[in-house]
Order: sequence, then C-alpha cells, then structure tokens
Amino acid sequence: MALNTKKVAAIIFDLDNTLIPTKEADDEAYELVREVIEEACPGYDTAAMTSKFRVDLGWNEGCDPDGRLTVDEWRTKLWETTLNEHGVTQYNGLPAKMYATWKKERLKRMVFTEEIKKMLVDLRKDYKLQLMTNGPLEPQREKSQVCESNVYFDSIVLCGLYAEQKPYPSVYRRALQELQVDADRCVMVGDRLNTDIQGGLNAKLLSTVWINPTGAAIPEGGPVPHHTVKSVLELPKILDLVNGTPPVSA
Repeated sequence: MALNTKKVAAIIFDLDNTLIPTKEADDEAYELVREVIEEACPGYDTAAMTSKFRVDLGWNEGCDPDGRLTVDEWRTKLWETTLNEHGVTQYNGLPAKMYATWKKERLKRMVFTEEIKKMLVDLRKDYKLQLMTNGPLEPQREKSQVCESNVYFDSIVLCGLYAEQKPYPSVYRRALQELQVDADRCVMVGDRLNTDIQGGLNAKLLSTVWINPTGAAIPEGGPVPHHTVKSVLELPKILDLVNGTPPVSA
C-alpha cells in the first residue's frame, strides 16, 4: 500500500446487515424451516413456531447461559422447546433437522455481493480495512469464513473472543492496535446505532457512518452518527467528504 496522505487511514466495518444481508438470509431460512415442519407435522402453525424461535434466539445471543452446551446444541434445544410448546412431542430427529436447515440456508446467503467485493478491493488500495463483529464466537467465525473475509480485510476482530464487545472502547483500542492507526484517522461503518455508532463515538474515531436503508429516525437521546447512508456502497463518497476531496465533476 502506498503512503496514505488522506485524513482517513483505516476503516472498521461491521458485518451483519452492513456487508452481508443477515436479515434477508434469516427470513429466507425460516421459510425453508417452515417447509421442513409442515412436511413432518402437517397442520401446525409453522409461522408461530419460527416466530417463537426468533424470540428465544434473541435471549443471551442464542447461547446457553450456563455455558454447558455448544451454540449448535443450545440452538437445537431451542427448536425442541418450540416444538414442545406447540404440542409436538414425538421428534424423530426433527429439531436437529430444523436447526441444520436453518443454519445451512442462512449461512450460504451471508456472502458479499460482487459490488461489495469490488468496493472493498478498491478501498484497500488506499486504506487499511478491518472487520469487527459482535456476537457468539463460533457463529461469527463461520460467517466470516463463508464470506471469505480474510481475502478482503487486513484485520478481523471477532468480539466474542473478548470480555467486552462493541460499543466498549476496549475492543476499539485492540482494533486500532492491530491496525496500527490512531483513532483520529479511523472511520467506523455499521448498521446499529447502539453498538457500531456508539462504539465509534466512545472510541473517539474520526468519523462514524450509519447504514440506514429504511430511513429510520434516530431515537431521542440516541447516538448521532457523523454521516448516514442507505447502502454501504455509498461509503466512497462519504470518505471523499471526510478527506475533504472535491467532488468529481460530471
């Protein structure tokens, strides 16, 4: 990489719903799980079942609070609990099949589009790039591997390895050390105000960029990003603004 004389030296990217379509992948995977349930247990409310699982998955990030079961074991157990609560008690391996379908189908959809790959390759010519993602270690590692993030990033921070995740400053200090970049030359890009944007502000980064595809309003008292875009693909023009680069004439 050539000597960077720009204001921005490095960019930290969130993963889920920033670079990969996690919500859409989830939605499609749940539809396929419903087909598995309907085939095994016709007549049951499959929409209610998948909704129940989604709620349960939100507790403790879908991990065993006692730490006795692996993530895969715990999430399979959540599907079993879901079936139980809807009156299905003869499983015949169904919870494991539901979980395997959900995991496989969502993971294979969590990949970078060709446009995002090109953007990352182009950005890496001028900036150091880092991926920083919250969540349980194993699922985040699997997502990182599926999208081949090691090809596109100089550094990958799986926050599940550490005691504190975004928005705590400690994980940003670690990230900046890996990048060998000062906070005032780094930009944070992500879709979540309470982790990505608040974290960037807590770490006193040069700038924060909120990915807000729906145009949602910032909650009263919530963290205020420096910049807001609908798609991560708009990032290059934001970097021009931060760097003070004049816009290219049409």
